[in-house]
Amino acid sequence: MIGSICLHAFAMTLAWFLFPSGGDDGSAPAERPRSQAPPTVSPPEIFVPRVPRTSQEVERLDALQRYAAARALEARREWSDAIELLEQAREADPDSVAILRRLSRLYFGLGGFGPDGEDRVQKAIETGTAAIQADPEDAETIRRLVRHYRANNDLAAAEELLQSVLENPELPGFCLTRLVVLHELGRLFVDQQRPDLAVSPLEQLVRALDSREALRLTPAQVQDVLGEDEADGYRRFGEVFFNAGRYDLAILALRRSLVYDPESTQTPLYLAQALLRADRAEEALAVLEPVISEHPPGRVPFDVLAQVLTALDRTDQIIPRLEEASEASPDNYLLKYALAERYEQEGRVEEARRLYLSIGEQSNQGLATLAQSYLESEKFEELLQLFETSGGQGGGRAAIEPQIRLIATDPEVADAVIDAGLEMLQADPPRLGPAGLELLSEIASLAERTDRLVTLDRLNLERDPSPRNHLELADSLAAAGRAGEAVDVLEQLIARFPELGEQPQLLARVAELQFEAGRIEDALANGRKLLEREPNDLPLLQLVGYALQRLGRFEEALALYDEIPERFRGNPEAIRLAKIWKANTLAASDRFEQGEAILLQLLEEQPGDPWISNDLGYLWAERGIKLDRAEELIRTAVEADPTNSAYLDSLGWVLYQQGKVEEALVPLQEAVDLRPSAVNLDHLGDVYFALGRRDEAREAWRRAADLADDADPPDPSLASIREKLRALGDEEPAEAANP
Repeated sequence: MIGSICLHAFAMTLAWFLFPSGGDDGSAPAERPRSQAPPTVSPPEIFVPRVPRTSQEVERLDALQRYAAARALEARREWSDAIELLEQAREADPDSVAILRRLSRLYFGLGGFGPDGEDRVQKAIETGTAAIQADPEDAETIRRLVRHYRANNDLAAAEELLQSVLENPELPGFCLTRLVVLHELGRLFVDQQRPDLAVSPLEQLVRALDSREALRLTPAQVQDVLGEDEADGYRRFGEVFFNAGRYDLAILALRRSLVYDPESTQTPLYLAQALLRADRAEEALAVLEPVISEHPPGRVPFDVLAQVLTALDRTDQIIPRLEEASEASPDNYLLKYALAERYEQEGRVEEARRLYLSIGEQSNQGLATLAQSYLESEKFEELLQLFETSGGQGGGRAAIEPQIRLIATDPEVADAVIDAGLEMLQADPPRLGPAGLELLSEIASLAERTDRLVTLDRLNLERDPSPRNHLELADSLAAAGRAGEAVDVLEQLIARFPELGEQPQLLARVAELQFEAGRIEDALANGRKLLEREPNDLPLLQLVGYALQRLGRFEEALALYDEIPERFRGNPEAIRLAKIWKANTLAASDRFEQGEAILLQLLEEQPGDPWISNDLGYLWAERGIKLDRAEELIRTAVEADPTNSAYLDSLGWVLYQQGKVEEALVPLQEAVDLRPSAVNLDHLGDVYFALGRRDEAREAWRRAADLADDADPPDPSLASIREKLRALGDEEPAEAANP
């Protein structure tokens, strides 16, 4: 009210001053004497706080103002300016969790390098770690850092971070963040195939969620810990505990899963098996009975039931219960198959045979069941005969497709099936026809068993020397890293079918394979002939340019690349590629800085481009400079194309250059498996040698020397590879047998 009275008095005074009233009779107001001054209003006194702010409080207030301004810049997407303000705020208040948290998030979001050359990702890690140390309950920042470490395959750093949070004395004994961290740590160990270590954090998590304190958690918070499907979360915990032999914990977790999803038909099966392993067979039977009686019976429940009844010494009940279920569900072929197997085990072979035949005759589902039976019992010859006969039946191919795919997922099984098929094909007379051979080739292709695929394709070509079979054999040889043999096959094709020698696509393929085989002069000659027909064929221009570069004719290659922008006006992709090729040629011809500058400009224009990222990263790795940034760029390329042998070779090499020798081994082995070359085999040998695996180093360098020596002209790396072999005691490495 005091304020209102003062305001009213001020308003009255102002009105009197501006609008002086006249006399009572309405006459004009009397003129105010000149000497009379208007009333004045005293200015307010400056506020002086009773206790003045300390310098720390002033700095904190300044930090708060800068933080608020930075958030406003974020809203306008002015990220770099926001970071600058936040760094200023951090100087004023270095312990502010809010500032550290925002900085970490922005640095991660922008990535790359700042205007002053600072590594933003490292800054993100630094500020995020500081935020977590100050506030260990910052679950959002913890998850962000863990995601970064996972994406970069630095699982050790992720583990160290999570353990440090759990050991932080400021972290309460029960809180949402502790639950999140325990879950993340358990998942990390599971992903590393270390289930024994995953047990402890996941046990703590499950018991914490069972505690009285957990009653304070909202459903949304529980989902934040377990995921949107709580039942699935507990079920996965149960699997971890089961695989680690902690059946008591598995039972606990699986029972919690059923609380969230009581209608599940799968979780009771896991629970029954856990109970069975814990010598609680009666409880296991009680869990199984509702599943078998209330849901459509399947194969797996009866398999578990058989185990339980066996444990209870009631094996005489297994076949009657299977027969009863099979009669009640005559279309359930999985049940019939289980019954047939049980007949076999009991020595009732004729009944089993009749049941197997009826399964195959009744439907395509029966074919699938029979195929699965042969596969599980390793009757590969019968399986292949079934594949061959069923492929021509209506719907038969679709029925056996899952088994074909399943075989291809297991290299050992695929090899066993293919070997059985080869024995059948080479018998006199052959016990497998063309359809069976085609299926074997498909399995070898899906399983990436390139050597066996080459054998099958050769056999197919011998039986039918058609153009298609020539091309398939050439492709499988190229995939196996045997480009020289692939060229021979295509030249045989052209000799047998001369009219195909005029097809540009076939000739271009020959030239590409000649380049891969190291026949550089031949590749260049054929490439130039084709360019006379198709002067604007970009892949051919690349091939000719690469061949010129490989022959040391750098100026000719550069001149060729410099013509591309004019030829391909309006085609930005062609111009981009020409710049990449030119940059690599410049770097190879001792003009590294010029090549680097082109790639840096391209990367600025197209950040994240895998080709540019790999080439620039590899240039740096070769020279041993900017290795952290080189690794980051190359990993970007590998993530975009994880089966690119050149990218994998680059990753292995940059890791080796950083001294991460063990980590370098896997990508280099993958690169060699995908497409062996003198370069990646040389790199692999270096890694083996650094690990003290001298015999494997010698083997890799011998293979590299053979490939380098077979090239025409020899690969430039040949001299250094031979020198390494001599250092290992190989007197004549060039004459070593090619394994």
